[in-house]
Amino acid sequence: MRELDSFIAASDIRIRKRSDLENAQTPVEREESNRQRAVASMARSLAAALEPGLLALLSPRFEGANTGVRGRIYFSIESKNFYLICDPFLKDGDVQAGWFGVILGDVNQQLALLQFKSESFQDDLLQAIRHAR
Repeated sequence: MRELDSFIAASDIRIRKRSDLENAQTPVEREESNRQRAVASMARSLAAALEPGLLALLSPRFEGANTGVRGRIYFSIESKNFYLICDPFLKDGDVQAGWFGVILGDVNQQLALLQFKSESFQDDLLQAIRHAR
């Protein structure tokens, strides 16, 4: 176990720094930090679930909630606007699921619940886009 001591000590320092930073933040700064973490979580999950070429084609736009535990991913393709409502496992965690839908004027129509951790996420997303055509 002694060989882990340096890693554990470094981890303790990182956790303490993060905690000190969070405690020093104003509520507005904390909300912005939470939004940024939600965006990073969604971006990681989507990048892990899609082929790079498809990800580039979709050009997703991420919008994080100020709580840091929810957000939306927007993208447009073939003159249609789509969204994924994302729910992470935990704050700062990877996204677990997202309601996929199409935006029709002022109405959001939910089409499918997609699991980011599923091996078939990309196929499920492509089939849902096809269905919305």
